[in-house]
Amino acid sequence: MNHLPIDEDLNEAISRIDKLIEKQEWRQVIDLCQKCVAGPPKGVVELRKGVYGTARTLCEAKLRGLPAPAKFLYRQLYDPEAEKLYRRVLDERDAAAAHRLAEQLALTSDGPNGMSALAHMRMERGDLGGALRLWTRWMDAVVPESLPEAVRRAGAAKAAE
Repeated sequence: MNHLPIDEDLNEAISRIDKLIEKQEWRQVIDLCQKCVAGPPKGVVELRKGVYGTARTLCEAKLRGLPAPAKFLYRQLYDPEAEKLYRRVLDERDAAAAHRLAEQLALTSDGPNGMSALAHMRMERGDLGGALRLWTRWMDAVVPESLPEAVRRAGAAKAAE
């Protein structure tokens, strides 16, 4: 018996995204995935056999896994908006702009900056758990792309000691 509110329309959209990825139709993949990421985290989809989550989580992972040319296109499309939001975060300490960066534009060049800024704001408010969750997401977003493989392996080995 299935007790999860599985969204069949979203499941269909996800299968369309997979077909577009196979065809390397990057603009369409980006548009569909970003629509799920930017929208409210409604609906549950099957991430893989027996594992469920939100379409937002799945689409963000699909965007994160795109090849370099597709990521470049994504950033061309969404970096200008993210940069404006980040300027508002810096100039006005705009928590709503930081939240939008962290939740809807996390994969842009300024998305991780928004996560970090929002984490600091939450820390200042005494929301240590919220700050820690954001810093963890920040690490996942920044560390894999910004460090050479040998440095990441060395850090992982040091952490395992």
